[in-house]
Amino acid sequence: MMVDGEAAAALAEVVRERWSDAECEKSPPIDPCNDFWPDFITPDFERIDIGIARTLPELNDRKEVREIERLYVESIEATQKSIYIENQYLSSTRIVDALIKRMKENQELEVVVISRGASGKWVEDQSMGSGRIDFEKKLIDAIDQSRLRLLYATAVHDGKETPVNIHSKVMIVDNSFLRVGSSNLSNRSMGLDSECDLAFEAQTESQREAICRIRNDLLAEHLGTDIATVAEIYRRDESLLAVIDGITGEKRNLKAIQDDIMIDGEWAKSLRSVADPDGPLVPEEFVGDMYGAKEKKLRRYQILAVGLIGLTVLALIMIWQFTPLAQLTDYKNAEPFLAAVRESPFTFAAVPLIYILASIVFFPITALIALTALTFGPWWGFLYAFTGSLLGATVTFFIGDFAGRIKLRDLMGKRINRISRKLSDKGILAVITSRIVPLAPFSLINLVSGAAHIRFRDYLIGTAVGMAPGIAVMTALGDTLRRVWQHPTPLNLTIMVLAGLAWLGLSVGLQILVTRWRARRRSESNDA
Repeated sequence: MMVDGEAAAALAEVVRERWSDAECEKSPPIDPCNDFWPDFITPDFERIDIGIARTLPELNDRKEVREIERLYVESIEATQKSIYIENQYLSSTRIVDALIKRMKENQELEVVVISRGASGKWVEDQSMGSGRIDFEKKLIDAIDQSRLRLLYATAVHDGKETPVNIHSKVMIVDNSFLRVGSSNLSNRSMGLDSECDLAFEAQTESQREAICRIRNDLLAEHLGTDIATVAEIYRRDESLLAVIDGITGEKRNLKAIQDDIMIDGEWAKSLRSVADPDGPLVPEEFVGDMYGAKEKKLRRYQILAVGLIGLTVLALIMIWQFTPLAQLTDYKNAEPFLAAVRESPFTFAAVPLIYILASIVFFPITALIALTALTFGPWWGFLYAFTGSLLGATVTFFIGDFAGRIKLRDLMGKRINRISRKLSDKGILAVITSRIVPLAPFSLINLVSGAAHIRFRDYLIGTAVGMAPGIAVMTALGDTLRRVWQHPTPLNLTIMVLAGLAWLGLSVGLQILVTRWRARRRSESNDA
């Protein structure tokens, strides 16, 4: 889009406001200058009113602005004959509801939507792709398909047909309304992102002809033909669908969208809640929804209790990192104690108990596994470390589960993020991932998992699968660990690096196997 005059001045004001929001500084307006309209650009419209529609989230003292959403809905409600849409994303619940309502009211209305093919990117397909599937399904289930086309564009390149990456955001209603801008038909474009669209409503016959010509030009490009051919079919049949169904281009074409990408329902819903929200994510509500919490106002003593719990957890983590107790993670300091444990007749009971107590007090699990390997060697070291880790994980899981049921859900409000509320369904893979790439201390992950409604079976399997490779590598190299600890020579350090790479390879391989297993189970379930 290119505009001048008052429209350009108004857009400049929008730019300055956004700059002020981002940089917290005012940008002064520039003085009017000469007309820089290029001689080689012929305008489609002259002396026409231009509407500017915005989306702005609530910020400081500014209330949210949802002009874009309102303009979409009102223009759909006013449609008499046809709606032509090009848009990168389709997921807005309000827009699809408005389309369904108007198509049911007006049985002559045709709707053409051109979007992109599947992105091929897992995160994008799981989030925005799953939103489009829901958008399409609602339309298809509610509307007569003879009046609806959901399409993507293709082009032949080097003899191979390739999807065109539609990135435009265009909407043309009848032959009288045109909007071009930045807004996708997504939830986030309606209330979260800062968006700006320009809209034109024809007041004269020449303006209506210009809007029709723009639409015909877009269709001609997608169908690999010329504007005259598109215009002729449209004049004859007065139907956009007749144009699309009547032209098959050799180099370019429009094809029906068939979203057969594999969508993981659990991951998709979780990712969509973050990638495509209807408004800003409020931290308190986001954290609250993570644990499927009930809405409940906090009393002062409850706030104090939660604060004390948080401070206690933080203090325990810090203690094992920065206080003299951190010396207990050093093998030289811990060896006499472990030697006594090794020689004790109660070793079989003592070691698991140590792991349980260590988990409760947030002792670093990696250090404990290393100490176990150094003390008991590869075979007994693996057995003790693996069993002890699972027991420690089990105890702290149920502590988190107990605290979650009686405290966290009541204390943290209604919405602590839909991701964790669905973890009970995708628990194994989520736990494996958290063990392979630990984003928090072992004990903290255990507590949060218990409070997040993960099925204990999935949690235990995920913990076992995720931790087994690391424990196996660490305990198999018990003697090497001892040598590195006592004499960190280049050779010993190289061996440890290779061991780390072996652990990473095993972990990633197991994750791939589990992912494929879950995909096969979903496929078998769908076939059934």
